[in-house]
Amino acid sequence: MNWSVLQQDAPGIRRLQFEAEGSLLSFKEVIRFWQEWPEFRSWYSYQLAQAPFPAFFWEHPPLTVDRLSQPYEVILLDSPALARIQADPSPFLAFFRHEDPMPAVADFASLGKDAQLIVPAPSAPSAVYPHIATFARQALPDQQQALWQRLGDLMQQRVNHTPLWLSTSGLGVHWLHLRLDTQPKYYQHRAYRIW
Repeated sequence: MNWSVLQQDAPGIRRLQFEAEGSLLSFKEVIRFWQEWPEFRSWYSYQLAQAPFPAFFWEHPPLTVDRLSQPYEVILLDSPALARIQADPSPFLAFFRHEDPMPAVADFASLGKDAQLIVPAPSAPSAVYPHIATFARQALPDQQQALWQRLGDLMQQRVNHTPLWLSTSGLGVHWLHLRLDTQPKYYQHRAYRIW
């Protein structure tokens, strides 16, 4: 299958949607492709890597089971503050230390138990991991594959009638972590905070 990207750019922001065979991909399709299609996962990483910002927030509108058929969209928001941070794996090391071999990614509840986090293991130089832009541009392909596949699996499990917000921030904890949250915590894009 061939995919194409539709992008809308404005100062400091890029909105992405995806097409296949002339139709916009839905959230349901993107989630399934994250789960099942290695080629799509690689293509998705490439689309993020092409963003014109050194670092960015990756944010989605709130999703429920009733909205799965709507066209997928994601906002990439330029973040000069993220571009200046140094990756620090220490907040998440406990989730990887006791695994042998160390998994490519781990998922676990946030400290407040209000969100599920997906975190890549420190299996490459730390400069790969401060935020999603560096991960999309520099991470090992196998680790990118594992991250998107795990995200697809968790989204399949977690999307229900309660709104779910999918995003990254990184201003508080300086290591990439995808956040599946019941609230738009740390969201920058105001329109996506609204339910």
